[in-house]
This record gives sequence, C-alpha cells and structure tokens, in this order.
Amino acid sequence: MPPRVNNGLQDRHLALVAVLAGVMWSIGAVDLSEPGIERVGLLLTGIALGVAGALGRDVGLGAGLYAVAVGGVERIQRDLLEGGSDVLRATAEAIDVLMRGQNPYDHVMVSTDPLGSPFVYPPGEFLYYLLPYRGFGEIGRVETWAGILTIAALVVAGVRVGAGRAALVAMLYAVWGIAAFRTTDGGNDVSAGLLVVVGFVALAFTSLPAPRGRIAFAVSAVAFGWALAFKQFAVLVWPFALRHLAVTGAPWRRYLLVSAGVAAAMTLPFVLWSPGAFLSQQWQALTFHDQVWGLNLLNTLLRFRTVDGLLAAFFALEIVATTALVVVGLIRGDGGGRRARPHRCARGGGGGCVTSTCACTRARSAASTARSRWTPRSSSSHTRRSTTRSAARSWRSACITASRRSRSRRCARARRR
Repeated sequence: MPPRVNNGLQDRHLALVAVLAGVMWSIGAVDLSEPGIERVGLLLTGIALGVAGALGRDVGLGAGLYAVAVGGVERIQRDLLEGGSDVLRATAEAIDVLMRGQNPYDHVMVSTDPLGSPFVYPPGEFLYYLLPYRGFGEIGRVETWAGILTIAALVVAGVRVGAGRAALVAMLYAVWGIAAFRTTDGGNDVSAGLLVVVGFVALAFTSLPAPRGRIAFAVSAVAFGWALAFKQFAVLVWPFALRHLAVTGAPWRRYLLVSAGVAAAMTLPFVLWSPGAFLSQQWQALTFHDQVWGLNLLNTLLRFRTVDGLLAAFFALEIVATTALVVVGLIRGDGGGRRARPHRCARGGGGGCVTSTCACTRARSAASTARSRWTPRSSSSHTRRSTTRSAARSWRSACITASRRSRSRRCARARRR
C-alpha cells in the first residue's frame, strides 16, 4: 500500500507532480531553432512517464531517475562562469601550499579577489577537493557532479519515505535554476550541501536491522563530521540530526562522538600547527563579507547612505536571530513533548555549543516523554481497566432498566385511576 499524504493524496500522485515538473522544464529547455536530442528525449520520456502514471502505474522510481537525468543535463551542459567566485581558486592554491609542506592558514593568498583575502574555510574543505585536484589538475567541475549526486541522494531517500515524495523533492532541486548556477560560479556551496544531504539521507536508514543500520549510522556520522570540517553552516543543522536520534531512542551520544571526532581529526592538526593563524582566519568567516549582512540590506542601503555605523548592529542581529531560529526549530519540532528550558541551553560556550546543547537537552526530554507515552502497560493493569469498564457499563444498564420499569408502573397506576 503506497504511503498516503494529506487529504487522500498518495505517493503516486506526488510522483506524477514530479514528472510534470520535469516535463515543464524540458519544454522550456528545448531550443526552438536547434533542439538538442537529449532535451527532446527527456521531454518524450516525461510524457511517457506521465501517461503511465495517469493509467495507474507506479512511476515513483522512474520519476526519481527522471529527476537525476533532468538535473544532470541541466548542470553538465552549463559552461563554467568566467570571473566568478574566487573560492575554488583559493582552494586550489591552498592545496598547492599544503603539498609544499606549508600551512595554508599562514599563507598570503595571491589568487583571491582582493589579493590577500583570508582563507576562511576549515581544513575539510580543501581535503575534500584534494583527490580531484591531484588527479585531474582542476576542480571546476567537482561542483557539477556534486549537484548531480545530491539529486541522486534525495532519490535514494525514497526507499524510506516513499519514491514519489523523494522524486518530487529531487525534481524540484534538479530544475531549480540557482542550484544549477551554483555548480558553475566557482563556489563550494554545492559540495558542502552534498555532505549534509548524505548525512540526513543516511540517517533515515539507521533504524534498519544490523549490519545495514550500523553502516548507515557510520556513513551519516562521518558525512556530518566532514560537513562540520568543511563549512561553518553545518553547525546549525547538526543538532537536528542529534535530536532526531535522541527522540527515536538511537545512540545519539555515539553519533555525536563520531561526527565530532571526524571534524576534530581534520581540524586539530592545523589548529596545533598555527593556532593564531587558524583562529584568525576562521573568525573572518563571520566578518569578511559584511556587505551581505542582514539579507543584503546593508549593500542596498549603501547606495543611499554610509552604513559603517550599522555594521555592529547587523552583525549582532544575525548571530542572535540565527541562533534563536535554530533553538525554536529544535524546541517546537517535537510535536507535543515537554519543552526544554532555555536556561539549560545557555551554559554552552559559543554558537555551535549552544545549539548542540539545546538539541541534546530537548531530545532527552522528548525521548523520555515519548517512552512514557507509548510504553505498553502491563497485562494486569490492562485487565483491571477492562474490568472497571465492564462494571461501569453493567451499572449504567441496570440503572436504565430500573428507570424504565418505574416509569411503566407509574403509567399503569395512572391508567387505573
């Protein structure tokens, strides 16, 4: 029986929506004057899948594979942006510096714009690109394949959540123009996102019996650990994985140790190599791009007035708002369990520690609530409860019968009079 969604909507309906999105992309992507064979082929494939789904066939898996094909064509056929972000150029330079036995965090970057910009990414970032760079001599296309693998990972999640649901999410990401553009602009956001997606998708398989569940657990923990050592934003989503494990009764402490251990194994050698240089570069991850603070409002206001006096306020606002958003998501995402007390979370040091501490505190209380709510009663208590209900029903029935007899006798006496 396929999984059901709200209002009677079934998994196969979501698969049809995914196919429709792919067909609409194919229609818009076909060049009228010189139609590409692969894009016309995707259009015809989508129409065939849509017809099959409309006739009642289960096209969930086909829709997922269709999403991978659409996303692959959308990304592979894009040219790399010239003069885009300097992130991958700086990453390649950091790898070269490391291969010469020098510290990338104690080095003045000459490939950045402007010259000498800080290298603000943790070591997991350039270690991620190390093998492709050494093997092919360039890393410009790594993001292209990372985007395709992200779509494939979302499709794999369909094994646990329903093929149609996963296909719809994968297709929306596949046809999302900005996601495809980010694979060509010289940044590293797509690869960072891939590690987080792999971590979450593998997390969905941790409840499987051993050894598959253990393998999924290890893959998820390692992926999240690498994400933490790749880019700082992973600190904001890591607590949600910990909370999920705690609520479901899984060993979240072991997960925390493994993922944090992976991140520490990648990061600690460079911290010890030059603590001052490393910490200085990482701090500038928060302060370097000050023009985009506050949803890019400062950059907009710069056209009309100077904004130097607003930098500190916007910086504090972003830190507080981001932390509050994560904490609220962790607290209100439980769906009815006892809420964590905010003062318990305030003891953690730093933004990441605050977030992860709130996640663990919230998850522990939610798990205990869930256990108390769903733990089966003993057979004796169940028997006593059943006996009590039976006695109550018998007493109500006897009262109703007596009332009816009394009313009948009164009516009979009234008729005799």
